[in-house]
Amino acid sequence: MTEALERQEQSKRRRKAVVGWGAVIGIGALLTTAAFTDVEWGSLGSGIGNADSRYNLQIKDVANDTWQDNTAETTAEIITLADAENMFPGSGPVSGTVEVWNDSTFVSTLNLALVDDTTTPSDVDFLAALRFTVTQDGSAVGGTYTYAELASGITLANLAQDDGTADSGPDQTALVITVELPDQGSAAANNALQGQAAQVLVKVDGESV
Repeated sequence: MTEALERQEQSKRRRKAVVGWGAVIGIGALLTTAAFTDVEWGSLGSGIGNADSRYNLQIKDVANDTWQDNTAETTAEIITLADAENMFPGSGPVSGTVEVWNDSTFVSTLNLALVDDTTTPSDVDFLAALRFTVTQDGSAVGGTYTYAELASGITLANLAQDDGTADSGPDQTALVITVELPDQGSAAANNALQGQAAQVLVKVDGESV
């Protein structure tokens, strides 16, 4: 075999070797990328929030023995204060009861505040002369308050979450608000309040805890 033919034959063998090695490499690559796979999933609890998670306070319509969801001043429940329209200085106190139900799946804080009715504004001097006391389920909450003090609000005892029954229990509370117009100390001061009146709303609110 001539030297030229020998070089040509060697070149062919080298090309075959490269092609063959490349084929081996390609098969190896296929083998290493084809692997068994698996995946696992977990759930964050059985759900985040649900239709039964609700927060709702209701007030008792005593006249009709039903619970009301009165969330606006214009639909405020009328709380009977017997003979309050005939109040005069030193005439003695009158009381009204506000019943509240925590119709919720949560424990509720509870606050009470008085608000001057903007639709029928009170006479300023008459409103300032009034004195108030509050009890919750028979226990006094603080002492004697002025309107201004109760307008800032007071904190009441928490209400338990709804117990699923209509009967009174820890998810309900009775708030008794007593109003008095004390003697002003002189005939002139007493007479100055003649013909005056006050229209006051009771605001009971809270938040879930």
